[in-house]
Amino acid sequence: MEKYIKYLKVSYQIEMVLGILLAGFMSFFLGVMATDAPSATYFHFALGALFGFIIVAIPTMLMPFLAIKELNNYVAKRKLLFNIINAVVVLAFVFFPLALWQFYMLYKIKND
Repeated sequence: MEKYIKYLKVSYQIEMVLGILLAGFMSFFLGVMATDAPSATYFHFALGALFGFIIVAIPTMLMPFLAIKELNNYVAKRKLLFNIINAVVVLAFVFFPLALWQFYMLYKIKND
């Protein structure tokens, strides 16, 4: 069980690093898109970038962080709620093969 937890933590860390890159790109992209109007100011760029970062950062950085915290206490609490929520979010929005890998690791952890 410990090796499966270790593998799952590594996949969450990779997901968080990719989330930082994706959130940076999306914040810049949405900030530029917010300045398309002729009357747009720098405030529009900052606001678009902020909302873009928040929208992408929550599912790709915050959820894996909470899942790692939950895995650290798994032996005592036997709870995988944030891990399952993160796998569903990854399945729906981010990366299908990574979600399959996470579901498989969660299945191995639960049945071990």
